[in-house]
Amino acid sequence: MHFQNLLCILIAHQVAVATTTSAKPATPSSAKGKVPKIDKCASAALTTEFSAGFKQPHPPVIQAEFTTSFVQHKWNQKMSSISTGFIHNLPSKGLILADQVVDGMLTSSVFDYNNVTYDDNVDHTMTAFQNASKSPVVWRGYDAVSFPILTTQMLVNGDAVFIGQVTRDFSGRGVGWMIMDRGKNPLTIYLNPCNVAIGYDYFLRDEKTRVVTEFFNTNITAVAQPTLESIIHT
Repeated sequence: MHFQNLLCILIAHQVAVATTTSAKPATPSSAKGKVPKIDKCASAALTTEFSAGFKQPHPPVIQAEFTTSFVQHKWNQKMSSISTGFIHNLPSKGLILADQVVDGMLTSSVFDYNNVTYDDNVDHTMTAFQNASKSPVVWRGYDAVSFPILTTQMLVNGDAVFIGQVTRDFSGRGVGWMIMDRGKNPLTIYLNPCNVAIGYDYFLRDEKTRVVTEFFNTNITAVAQPTLESIIHT
């Protein structure tokens, strides 16, 4: 009988110890060495509109020497023009080379940003190949900017404003930055996570013209100097 009472006391003691141990909260030492998890929602809120934690990031440096395929829609009250083609963006030489097809006509253009008028028209040399024509037509003059030259530091120097995350038709998700191009025309540049341009929206205030451009098939590169010179002096 005495043995049974002793056994019951020992069992009750073990149950009490087990219950106390299981209810004991984790001590700081038990979490030592673990990396705290970052709240993904809090991180996303830094660049999400209308969030309490929003903070504009610093404008990035653009990878500005590139070639790309593009589609562009330009319109105003009097006209609407859609074109597609290929661009060489060469800020180190102050040039844009653009080959495009619009309304059945092939044009090859050199925009020389080293030669810009006081009202921001750019030196433009265009070679046009029309349907059934026996020879191309070459024209040179000053044009309103429809292909703004993208430069490495333009967002930094222009105190660009972050406009948030966007989704582009050809390049997927990116972010947008808005500046006043040459202090005059609103320009929104869209960049992918590698700070490569994936397109832009442009508004020509004097002409009341909107220009929407999408990039795809983009390569960070440059045209070789001999090839470039041969194009310009042709």
